[in-house]
Amino acid sequence: MSRGFFRIIGSLMVLGIVGLWVLVRPTESRRITRTLEALAKEASFRPGEGQLRRLARVESFANAFTEDAVIHFETLGIPPAQLSGRDEIRSLAGAIQILQGGMDVQLFDPVVTLGPAEDTARVYLTASASSGKQEAFTAQEFEFRLVRRDGTWRIRELNTVKTLRR
Repeated sequence: MSRGFFRIIGSLMVLGIVGLWVLVRPTESRRITRTLEALAKEASFRPGEGQLRRLARVESFANAFTEDAVIHFETLGIPPAQLSGRDEIRSLAGAIQILQGGMDVQLFDPVVTLGPAEDTARVYLTASASSGKQEAFTAQEFEFRLVRRDGTWRIRELNTVKTLRR
């Protein structure tokens, strides 16, 4: 066999490896989706879960937000509320874990839009929560605004999306 044949085969192998790497490496959109999925996992807890584990979940949940994060929450039946800063978010997350017997949070259909420099992002999704103390199932649309700091995506702002209701 000639050297040209081996060069062609070698080039095809390199192209195949590079192409495979491009296909399987996580994109920024996928990284953001994974970050939000981890957040939902940390917001979920089972009845009877140990206090140390719950405390670790609250801390992990709060650390997904920037120090100056803002949450605007407005939904039917509940007066509008705003949380400002990671400390307020941490306090509320801790209080919810004390008041609720358990909670399951799930995210559906995230739509990620990256900013021009890929250091900011906007995500629209639907989140559902079911509580251990209440049989009620709640679903709400949210808008997340994220920023990448030191290579980590963090939530800077979280808003409920008003939907049409009769």
